[in-house]
Amino acid sequence: MNYLITEKLSRINNARNDEEQINLLQQYRTPAFAGLLKINYNPEINFLLPEGDPPYRKFDKPLGIEHSYLEVEYRNFGYFLEENNMSPMKREQLFIDVLERLYPTEAEALIAIRNHSLKALFPNIKKKNVLKALWNMDIDEEEEEVKSPEPGQKTPETGPETEIITTINDSLTLARYEEILSELYFAPTSAGKFITTDLASFKRKLADGSYGFTSTEKGVCVLDLVKYLYQKKY
Repeated sequence: MNYLITEKLSRINNARNDEEQINLLQQYRTPAFAGLLKINYNPEINFLLPEGDPPYRKFDKPLGIEHSYLEVEYRNFGYFLEENNMSPMKREQLFIDVLERLYPTEAEALIAIRNHSLKALFPNIKKKNVLKALWNMDIDEEEEEVKSPEPGQKTPETGPETEIITTINDSLTLARYEEILSELYFAPTSAGKFITTDLASFKRKLADGSYGFTSTEKGVCVLDLVKYLYQKKY
């Protein structure tokens, strides 16, 4: 039976402790599975694609019917990661084709992996456990955690015009808000996460006050948008 990468990651995310998480990571280890996680956790591995997430049509058939699998599509990643004779436009179209062949949860995971932001979908998977299970590497603390500033010290991103948010309430999962996810591009900063966008429609909505708050040069505060959408939908 074929399992989606996201099914495996969900089981790992729901592990009761570090030992169980490491055992599951080792159980599910394949070259593709390890390669995908390596891309996610290594910020120096970047796709040769334009910034921002491309628009694509979500696969609309039931699970197990005619869709591809991320582990299978991994064989195409050389086109995205290595310099070749493919034109930028053709490379981007190939990436869109891959997204449209995948079951929606795997397409979403691929975008997160490309953006090194898989933790937003599976917040309980620890980088130290991934490194230990797949490459027998030990680290003292997770590198993605943001260190708290010294008392009285300001981070470059803070200022009176915006609020730094480093954590999001797990119950307000961003994946719930599929109606606007296609309009957003999530960009992490060293001190927090802000939403920015390359899409004119989202910029217009911000400009005319459709979302009830305004953007700054650094984007829109994630927590503000989550609260707004939560109230709107529920």
